[in-house]
Amino acid sequence: MSYAVLYKQFIYRQMYPGLFSGGCVTHEGPTRAECEQASFKMTFVTHTENKQKLTHELTGPDPGYLGTSKMLIACAVMLLKENDRLPVKGGVLTPGAAFGRTILMDYLEKEGFSMTRK
Repeated sequence: MSYAVLYKQFIYRQMYPGLFSGGCVTHEGPTRAECEQASFKMTFVTHTENKQKLTHELTGPDPGYLGTSKMLIACAVMLLKENDRLPVKGGVLTPGAAFGRTILMDYLEKEGFSMTRK
């Protein structure tokens, strides 16, 4: 059976993820040490109502495991502790709109995140 035929079969991709991902995906996932060594950097470019262009850079710990859980907990804490700073009392909001007036970044900086203006 050829590699291409195996690849098309979902069951084989589930059974042998390392084979079909070049070793990037495994059943075991990353080790704690690998998570602690990983990091991310994201660049955000925004435009204000006055046509001003702003560029910010967000860096932080492993986005897959450590960073995601830290961000989720920080957002939950902000919803509980700084509810009065939210722009509305319900509905669907983007993170920027929901947490823009809170101390979320102060909290995240203590957890290894950094936001800088370029």
